Amino acid sequence: MSVRQRVGKRMRKYLVGGSTAFAVAVTLLMVLAPASAGLLKPAYKGTSSSPFSYSSWTGCTTLSPGASAWVPKTGNVTTSDSGVTKSCPGIDGPLNYSSTAYASNGITVGIPFKVATVGNHSIATKVFFSAAAAVAKAVGGCPKKNIAYHQPPSTSASAYCEDYNQVELSVSGTVIDLNNASWYSHNYSDAYAYNYSYWQNYTNCYNFGTPTCTNTTTGYGSTFSGGYNEVGLINLHGTSTVTLWTNGTKMVTGHVYLLEVTVSVYLDLYTYAYSLLAHWNGSSSASLNLATTGHRAVVTSVTFT
Repeated sequence: MSVRQRVGKRMRKYLVGGSTAFAVAVTLLMVLAPASAGLLKPAYKGTSSSPFSYSSWTGCTTLSPGASAWVPKTGNVTTSDSGVTKSCPGIDGPLNYSSTAYASNGITVGIPFKVATVGNHSIATKVFFSAAAAVAKAVGGCPKKNIAYHQPPSTSASAYCEDYNQVELSVSGTVIDLNNASWYSHNYSDAYAYNYSYWQNYTNCYNFGTPTCTNTTTGYGSTFSGGYNEVGLINLHGTSTVTLWTNGTKMVTGHVYLLEVTVSVYLDLYTYAYSLLAHWNGSSSASLNLATTGHRAVVTSVTFT
């Protein structure tokens, strides 16, 4: 198998806490009179948000991140991302080429609240999703390899075509105390769903006593949903609802707490060809729409008990 094969490698980009949390906190402390009721619903008051976008690529790649936005009046969160990598001769040599891309796009929302009693409290955040994800890749058509099928003694050589794609949608929640930077919530919660697939044609020739060549063609695809301290699973191709649970210990009535909710889209794209005798039309693409034609996420309610 190629050393570049990355089957099932799950990579998530979260922007929770850290500088974002404190930037939101400073803003809220100046303008905020947070609610202390046990249930918050749209329209949310005194909130703030911080969009983020990160991407890295090589070769013949096109990335199209969408704008991320938070609407306190409705609780709507919108974001999207799409990309494609293609095989393009001339990157590493006439018939060796690679294209890769990583992209993360999303937004962190800060919702302030107070508790009515001193002690331990549970915060339940319900989030609705209407998502549309898609992945595609080239399968087949790998040209003959530019390697010697009768290798000299004690040598080996390999050549291959392969492509890979992954798209992931995630939501996470945590709570911070804006009056006490050393305080931390008892637990963190998240939910995620991803779809990945790959295809590969791989040739390996070696001579460690007897000249031998092997050729294999493999492919795989999978969709998975999971989470931590959550109820419900995200659906990448339709509607779903998840509830994130975050417990806070020794909470104080006079303090302002901030629930941070992060919705993130992640893409991982990869197309590679090595040591071929002709051009291979390889490509990998992925997209996640959480922004148009009714697709969105909605923070429908926040309940703290």
